[in-house]
Amino acid sequence: MIPSISTSVSHAPARPGPALAPFRPNDQGFLVPLLVLCIGIVSTLVWQMDYLGLSALPLALIGLLCMLPLFIALGRGELDLFEPIYLYIATIFLEYFIKPIATIVSPEFFGLRFFPIDYDSPAVPYSLMVSACGILAFLIAYYWSSLPEAFASKLPRLSAPWSPRRSQLVMIVCACVFFLLIYYFFQKGGFSLSYMFLNRARISANDSDKSYFLRMTGWFFAAIAFGRLRASKRVGTLSWIRFGATILVIAACFSIFGSRMTTLFVPATTVVVWHYAFRRLNIRGFGLILASLFFVSSLFGAFRGSLEAASIGSSRLAENLGYELTGYHDWDVLVGVVEHYPLNRDYYYGKLALGSLLWPIPRKFWTSKPIAYGPGLIQDDLAPGLRSLSPEGGYTGTSMTQSTIGEGYADFGFLGAVGYMFLFGLFWKTFFEYLRVNAYSVPAVALYAINWVALPIWVRGFSGPLITIAVEATSIFLVFKFLESNDTLARARA
Repeated sequence: MIPSISTSVSHAPARPGPALAPFRPNDQGFLVPLLVLCIGIVSTLVWQMDYLGLSALPLALIGLLCMLPLFIALGRGELDLFEPIYLYIATIFLEYFIKPIATIVSPEFFGLRFFPIDYDSPAVPYSLMVSACGILAFLIAYYWSSLPEAFASKLPRLSAPWSPRRSQLVMIVCACVFFLLIYYFFQKGGFSLSYMFLNRARISANDSDKSYFLRMTGWFFAAIAFGRLRASKRVGTLSWIRFGATILVIAACFSIFGSRMTTLFVPATTVVVWHYAFRRLNIRGFGLILASLFFVSSLFGAFRGSLEAASIGSSRLAENLGYELTGYHDWDVLVGVVEHYPLNRDYYYGKLALGSLLWPIPRKFWTSKPIAYGPGLIQDDLAPGLRSLSPEGGYTGTSMTQSTIGEGYADFGFLGAVGYMFLFGLFWKTFFEYLRVNAYSVPAVALYAINWVALPIWVRGFSGPLITIAVEATSIFLVFKFLESNDTLARARA
């Protein structure tokens, strides 16, 4: 299903991404009321000191810090909602502002059920204050450090257009591998979608490498198809329709794993690439697409639970929407972390971060690989026996989500939490600066998009996400370098 492309693709000049449009009056009219609403929410918290206790002050601080990027955008007169700071802060706002409030108000409904946490303990306001300091460190690194721009300018570049022969060859290889792996997993699931949805962990058990290659081959196919379309001088409506159909087919194939993130992975990354490499989306366009993806995610979550479209009512959909907003437990685990270290166990002093280096080694090649290593040791400390190896491969039980703040605190205490968040801020600003250095070329945008989409997952750790991104980005970079045409390479050397 390769979109038809003009043969002039190799001679089309490289084109930078669309210019970032300044604020328009209707954009400001959308943003200013939002800021006023957020200020009202934080002010209400301050007035509710008696109800929230000592947690009200750090919660108000977290709320104000989460609004800071919007104030900076108003001051600069430009807003790009696909910049990583906005998705990151939105995730932080949900996990360290909305979730704590909901849990403090109703711990029996929103609290962590995997192991007991005392939501009345002094660790609750202290964890929120640690979180506020960590968020501040992230913002300082992101907005007021010159290191990301300097480092991004020294990284090797990714250019376009690509060689038509090489790009088509890679697309054919990706398509063959993709459909072979789809058949493999369908066969493993007995060609039954209901069985695959109800046994999601078993389907991917001991085949995490195959599921990863499936995800990446589908993504490579879509990214290269878009790059070829973008470089072509003559692209008809039919070509874009074929491209859109290709994206839907890939998403439908990914849905067999019953994972919302996997199903929407390629459509979401395509939106980011479209924004930077073809046509910039305004605030309302961004909001509409984000709301649509959010709704589809909740709808799919409700469907996979019943496997009957008729049973998806308003109550089930509302339940899934509520889970999307409050179903993450990074802050809850952080409360357990600050209670446990160093009172019950000394800090790890960097062993958690170093332990993540074991991740790239497949367990099938290292059978004695520890069950828990790196940040996973936190779970063994807080809730031993909650997870174990499955005879079929993979794990059984429950895996607790970690966080950048939690990993830093378990490693070095308060300074570790703040330091890891500062480094994370440098990292994400460098990633964004790399787009500008490469003039928003399609390969650079595609490399950025795959990590932007996963950003809500990456906030649940520090060393693990950084190592995963490094391995993945290196492989993507090498493939894109292979695709570059001789003319592109000559220009890059010049």
